[in-house]
Amino acid sequence: MTRLIFFISLFSTVNQLPLDTHYSELALSITALNRGLESKTNIIYTDQSQSLDVYAAISRTIENIPSLLFSQNISELISSSSSVILSEPILMTLPQLVHEQTLQFFKEFPVKMQRSDFLIVGCDNADNWLNLLATLWGLGYPNILIYNMTHETEGVFFTSDAFPHQRLQLSSIKHYLWARRHWFDNLKDWQVRVGLSNNPPRTLVYPDQKIFGGYVLMLLREFLSYRGASFVPMLTSNYEVFSPNDCLNLLRSNQCDLCGDWFALSNEFSYTNSYMYLSCNILIPTSQPKSKNFYISAPLQLRTWCLIVSYVLGICSFASFIGWLQHGRFEFGHLLLQIFGSLLSVGFKLRQVLGRLHYILFTIIALGGLICSTYYLAFLKTILATGLYDPQINSFEQLVRQNISLIIGEYDKTVLQLYDFPDILWSIVQVMPYAFILSHRRVFDTQFAYLAYSDRLALFSHQQQYMAKPRMRPLPIDISHSLPGFPMRREWLLKFKLSESLLNSFASGLVQKLADDTNRQTIHIGYLNLIPSEDYEARPLTLDYFAMPLKILVMGMALAFVCFLGELLFRFYRASTKKDYYKILIRMSELRSAIGFNGKFTSAEHHRASMGDKDKLLSNEDGRRPFPDISGKNDLVNPPWYFGTGFVLFWMLLFFAVVIPLFYRLPATLNMEDGHEGEFIGERAYHTLNNLVNIGTKVPGSIDNEVDAALFLLNEIADIRNSLLEEYFTLEIDVQRTSGAHVYSNLLEVYQEVQNIVVKLSAKNSTSESYLLVNSHFDTVLTSPGAGDDGFMVATMLEILRVMATTKETFTHPVVFLFNGDEEMGMQASHGFITQHKWAKNCKAVVNLDAGGSGGRDILFQTGPSHPWLADYYKKSSKHPLATTLLEEVFQTGVIPSDTDYRIFVQHGDIPGLDIGQFINGYIYHTKYDRTDVIPRGSIQNTGDNILSLVRALANAPELYNVQAHKAGNSIFFDFLGLFFVTYTEETGQILNYSISGVTLVLILISVWRMSAISSLSCCHVVQRLIILLIIQIMALSLSLALPLLVAYYFDSFGLSLTYFSSPSLLIGLYICPSLIGLTLPITIYYQSLQQNKLPSIYHLQLALHSWAIILSILVLGITAYGIRSVYVVTFSIAFYTISLVINLLTTFHDRGYSWAGSVMTLQVIPYLYASYLIYILIVAMTPINGRSGSASNPDTQISAITALGTVLCFGFLAPLINMFRRPSLIILTLVLANGITMYLASSTQIGFPYRPKTNSERVMYQHVRRTFYEYDGTVNRDESGYLFNFQDRREEGPYVGVNLTGSVRTRSECDRHMMCGFPLFDERWVDNRLQGMWLPRETIEPPFPTKLELLSKTVLENQRSVRFRFKLTGPQYLSLFIQPYADDFVSISNWTFAQDYLKNPPAHPLSYHIYITYGSSSPTLEFMLELSKPNGDFKVPLFQLGVSGHYLGEKGDESSEKLASTFPSYAVVVHWPSVYQRYIF
Repeated sequence: MTRLIFFISLFSTVNQLPLDTHYSELALSITALNRGLESKTNIIYTDQSQSLDVYAAISRTIENIPSLLFSQNISELISSSSSVILSEPILMTLPQLVHEQTLQFFKEFPVKMQRSDFLIVGCDNADNWLNLLATLWGLGYPNILIYNMTHETEGVFFTSDAFPHQRLQLSSIKHYLWARRHWFDNLKDWQVRVGLSNNPPRTLVYPDQKIFGGYVLMLLREFLSYRGASFVPMLTSNYEVFSPNDCLNLLRSNQCDLCGDWFALSNEFSYTNSYMYLSCNILIPTSQPKSKNFYISAPLQLRTWCLIVSYVLGICSFASFIGWLQHGRFEFGHLLLQIFGSLLSVGFKLRQVLGRLHYILFTIIALGGLICSTYYLAFLKTILATGLYDPQINSFEQLVRQNISLIIGEYDKTVLQLYDFPDILWSIVQVMPYAFILSHRRVFDTQFAYLAYSDRLALFSHQQQYMAKPRMRPLPIDISHSLPGFPMRREWLLKFKLSESLLNSFASGLVQKLADDTNRQTIHIGYLNLIPSEDYEARPLTLDYFAMPLKILVMGMALAFVCFLGELLFRFYRASTKKDYYKILIRMSELRSAIGFNGKFTSAEHHRASMGDKDKLLSNEDGRRPFPDISGKNDLVNPPWYFGTGFVLFWMLLFFAVVIPLFYRLPATLNMEDGHEGEFIGERAYHTLNNLVNIGTKVPGSIDNEVDAALFLLNEIADIRNSLLEEYFTLEIDVQRTSGAHVYSNLLEVYQEVQNIVVKLSAKNSTSESYLLVNSHFDTVLTSPGAGDDGFMVATMLEILRVMATTKETFTHPVVFLFNGDEEMGMQASHGFITQHKWAKNCKAVVNLDAGGSGGRDILFQTGPSHPWLADYYKKSSKHPLATTLLEEVFQTGVIPSDTDYRIFVQHGDIPGLDIGQFINGYIYHTKYDRTDVIPRGSIQNTGDNILSLVRALANAPELYNVQAHKAGNSIFFDFLGLFFVTYTEETGQILNYSISGVTLVLILISVWRMSAISSLSCCHVVQRLIILLIIQIMALSLSLALPLLVAYYFDSFGLSLTYFSSPSLLIGLYICPSLIGLTLPITIYYQSLQQNKLPSIYHLQLALHSWAIILSILVLGITAYGIRSVYVVTFSIAFYTISLVINLLTTFHDRGYSWAGSVMTLQVIPYLYASYLIYILIVAMTPINGRSGSASNPDTQISAITALGTVLCFGFLAPLINMFRRPSLIILTLVLANGITMYLASSTQIGFPYRPKTNSERVMYQHVRRTFYEYDGTVNRDESGYLFNFQDRREEGPYVGVNLTGSVRTRSECDRHMMCGFPLFDERWVDNRLQGMWLPRETIEPPFPTKLELLSKTVLENQRSVRFRFKLTGPQYLSLFIQPYADDFVSISNWTFAQDYLKNPPAHPLSYHIYITYGSSSPTLEFMLELSKPNGDFKVPLFQLGVSGHYLGEKGDESSEKLASTFPSYAVVVHWPSVYQRYIF
């Protein structure tokens, strides 16, 4: 061992020191120290004012010192100590340095000098020496020996007695050599502050479980325990995840002594010696199984073709043998050609095989095909079972080409920059929060790559030990290497002892043993989950398998189309002369001959039959046609007319066979006994729903809502908290009672003490301040138990909360579950939450769950706004997608008389989100029949699967960190028959719309040119026919839309609206048939009127489809420019017609009779299915709504328009094709007959009556009103009672069979005379329908208790132009104020107690101010103030009208009221309550 010794001398002056007395003793002591410390080098420091002779004399007595250094200034001393490679020096200096100067150069020494031994020589008292000694220990210099020189006595040695409580102790060289080895044997509970964060396997920090483990932290704790020190954990602010920068900040601020984890060495802090060489790798996804599209290529395998060839040869041989037995001819080659012809769909006719042997042969062929297909399926299963995988990533270049993002933390970036990280990888690096990295790495999310140091690779291997094939693996190239150590304060005394302990631990193998134990502990506490082996067994082929071939097909067709256009342009250029033009026609003729054209010839063509092709073409110079009449009307044999009827029926049956089953498809319900951990259990949610519904109606302000329902939810949440995985999650519950106001429609909604139950579920390792909000409401309307609206979603949320809280799958962002207690009365509870709750400001996105139906599939009908990434997450996570942009735009127009909390969150919280709801079976929505037994169990499973996956996905979405940064316009989204989901941005949609429309128009021009070339007519002639057909198709479009509307108007004029309400199948005859008549009639008349036209008739039919495509393309261009996203539906139809047109142009189908129609019909299947599916969604949603949309407008016009639009979209390209059949007029007559029969059934039989008990009820809503009109002087002008009816549907009181309505009058006349009609209009729906109401007088009604308005004061203000009124209002839970100043007298309201924005923006005339007040649990008492201004200051005249209404919801009324309610028919659902209205003039 080589040591460096420094000497420090603290003499007062050289002349005062008796060096001749002491130097020999000092020299002997230094020699003994060198011998005991095995020193090899001494450094002696002396001040410049002192002579070196004394020290030179001392140095001559030091034995066996190979190197002796002298220095006379501090800078040289520091420089010497920095350059010394050796360890543990002793320093000696001269006395002129005062105490502060001595400490200063101790601070300037490099850290390695703390291991040195220091001999300090001087003359001072014991207190000063002790103070110096303690200070130097505090700076990290424990090895201090003091030699105190005096005049009277010999020098005395001092050193420290014990640590940490130091005392000055007399010593000797021998004592010092012993003591320095035992300074830290017993630290007597000296507190060591250790900065900690969770970084398995090195550190496991779970303070709630009192776990401070990990193999690195365990080494540190054992070292401290062995030395008798006390371990004091200092948690970083984000200790749940690896947070190295936070720990280093603790060191910088002196809040801890060292970090409990190994960090890469740097120059900023002291580090223990590193005995471990950590390599850094990249954890990358293991090669995945081959894409499903790979298995489609199995027929291209050599052995498959060998089997097919053997199969074909065997069949040919067998058939030839039979033919030889029958005819004596062995025609093997002929049969082989026929079989290959059959494979090409040319025809398969074994003419040589006759009689029963033909059937025998057919049976053998079928058996052979079965064997072949079985072999193919077995071959697929073999491929799947053996597991074919994509190539592994084995280089940095391959990783970059795969474009897999490497996510690292901020500290990782700093370290990698220090250790030469490969430049090629920086392009894929993304710096993310450690919480985000952890959430994805712990489940091995294969869309990212991760950093993995060598000690963590063992942990990842341990996690995947049960997998047949690991999901992730390290890239077999080290990207950097580092020497880690414990970072610590520079002054910490135990750094070198800790380094020695680490060396012993590595040498003994203890580190590896602790690391192995930590891997198991990490899995045990749930930081990582063992990933089970994955099953790669063969599964049935689905549509996913055909995605890539379809893409390749589209790309190939696009390439072929480009080549086709290029060839046409080139040939058009070459055809500048007639000779070249005729060569093109010769080539077309040869092409037609090659494909076996079999059209009939005219007599002129028979005359030229013997002529050569060129001669025949040249003979066209005289104007005669050189070609056969390829499509002459008289030459084609059209199928019979009844095939045309079957053609129409086929498409309708296709709808019932495909669309209807897929629309109503529901998944199987999972049961609790099956043990589906981490999945939504539909059975349990269904039981929760049933218990909630059994509470009864839950109107805000009632005991059922404010107490019973709230207690039910709190008990359910408490049960979930009892099952909470506390080591993973925290669950917070907050019951909010909130008051506020917001403007909705034309009224101001004021609410007092409404209730919210709010639950926040957070992962313990989450540091995110961005929350995901999930909302539903548990209140209901009057008389409805609310199973569908919105108990269904409440039960779904509870189950989702239960699953997430009891499953080890964590998430990045906390999730706030809001169960709001007042939605039905104007979305008031949600407004109170988003504007006032402590967690509201952190909510960055919302998933709102509501209902307009009961049962069936849930639908995404609003998203964003301007956040298309939300639709992307729905696409990725939804297991049973159902969504459409069309319904979003319809909903936002206000056509649907409903609203949801989603609008409140977006408008008042400025947060984007998803609005998801039930809509099927809306007939029982808000009725007493909305009970659990009408909801299929599969429905709640469907919704639960979707919402659970969606919530989990959004809770891990990095977009929530900064939502506004991802604001990028609206999105277009839709599902296809529930099989898959499509979404893209509005900008992309515009590009698609413009591109497809443009390409369609170009292709039509090419088709016109080709028709002109084939038929030897000028392009102008063909274009002329195209324009005529364009006009005819516009007429057809107009008729197809007008005829259903005409039927709707006809039925409504006779009071027969809603005939389809209970019998939706009537829509086919009522509206679809007239629409089809409109589509087909003009083109059929045109087609039948054709005589001998130069243009072949099939071209006329093609031009009809072309003209329809032109109309749709122009509509798409216009609607896209207008900004309506739902036009994608039309683009969808055009796109598939364009594809069929490309196919026809690239082949000879375009000119071969009706061959082109095959591709058109085949490719129209997909847009037909989607369009019919989409329109059916609208009909299912809108039909029940028409039973509650009021009586102001004719609902049949909406349904007829939707049905007509659907017919146009579905049959626009198909309806003209009926002219391929004979007598297409009979098809139209059949449609007319179907329409006539349906109209008769709808108007004259019970089938057309709209209502049915329980399933399709008529909604009846009325109030029993006592209204009183007070004049300015307080006298009563009018006091009367009656029933105020608010008709819910178009038929109004017509179906009230058996109800005595004698004396009833319409409310319109009252509305002309009184403010707000002089009635207690309950909410915005009553206001909107006020002119269509009905008033039925009756005897005086006594309300259950009074509604009272009291004038507290009237004060004229100082300006003499304003007056202030103060009122006190008491009454039931639901109150309304109607305020209308006398504007004719220039009176205006300048101030009031309520919201100022509503005051400044009053409702439009003739509406008054309407303040709608709801009370939750508080007593309904309201004090308010009104200030009115009047320019002339005359306040002794009437200034304003004030109407007060009180609604006693839940009260049944008196005996007369109950008797009236009992007289309504069984199909009526009656909702009624008492109310009062008082009109005052002040």
